Amino acid sequence: MKLQFHKGVVGQAQYPCLYPEDDHCKEWLNKMGLGEIIETDIKRERNPTNLRRFWKLCELVADATGNFSKDEVAGVLKIRCGLCNVVETGGEMYRIPKSIAFGAMDEIEFGTFLNLACKEVCIAFLPHMNAGDLRNEVEKMVGIRTEHYR
Repeated sequence: MKLQFHKGVVGQAQYPCLYPEDDHCKEWLNKMGLGEIIETDIKRERNPTNLRRFWKLCELVADATGNFSKDEVAGVLKIRCGLCNVVETGGEMYRIPKSIAFGAMDEIEFGTFLNLACKEVCIAFLPHMNAGDLRNEVEKMVGIRTEHYR
């Protein structure tokens, strides 16, 4: 069952809490007893801007090195970050990059991948840069500035 909530605060102490996003969520929440504990998986909806950041990162590396296309950079970064399957066929091992499509991972997973990808770019492709400077450069290319990827 998919339920959506948004974060808010309650009381003078401004305690964080989750509010139901629609009537279906309110109805489900009202069926719970006070103090009842439930177990759930939390997922954040994907942020399209972060996907743009990733592709700008790949474009920046492709342009800076001149040796790879942005798609090749994306594949290498996925493998270097461990976002791949390892398969064996004919006695040989192959790494196959996984998808970063919206349905394949949530925003928390993608944000973790994006931060690791920036670090890997500085190791594998642009050792003269640090991850912070690289993030700033990508932000300029995308046209949006934030303190960190979300």
